[in-house]
Amino acid sequence: MLGKRCNIVVPDWLEDCLTAQNSKKRCKAEKGYTLSRVLKRVHKTKLAQQRYRESFENGVRTGHALVDNRM
Repeated sequence: MLGKRCNIVVPDWLEDCLTAQNSKKRCKAEKGYTLSRVLKRVHKTKLAQQRYRESFENGVRTGHALVDNRM
């Protein structure tokens, strides 16, 4: 038995291990490449995009309220 725990990683882990700098192939830590970590990162990104969009729309509304374009 190699270890007590097995990590399921995304294919990017293998690619990053094989395309290392200085022509040395090194096994990178799996922690950042696990499936659960990637899914958490994607979920946070979607929430951040949604918050940014809402704040942008609020800024546009505030800008329209401050500028009176009626003649």
